[in-house]
Amino acid sequence: MSADQIADVALSIEYVKQYAKNHTGLSSKHAYLLRQLVVWQRLSVHLGWNCDNVRASYDEMLLTSCLQ
Repeated sequence: MSADQIADVALSIEYVKQYAKNHTGLSSKHAYLLRQLVVWQRLSVHLGWNCDNVRASYDEMLLTSCLQ
């Protein structure tokens, strides 16, 4: 991966950390899952895995918390 691609992944992780920090309704498990999804999505783009359907919506995360 190029330096720009690595920086993109790192910035995406940092964005998710800030998002989770500002949305206190997210549990630490949800925040971790969201970070993992973002990493997979960005790696898929940069490495050509064609898994561009990887995403998480806030509604899906709320649903999983209700099921626990």
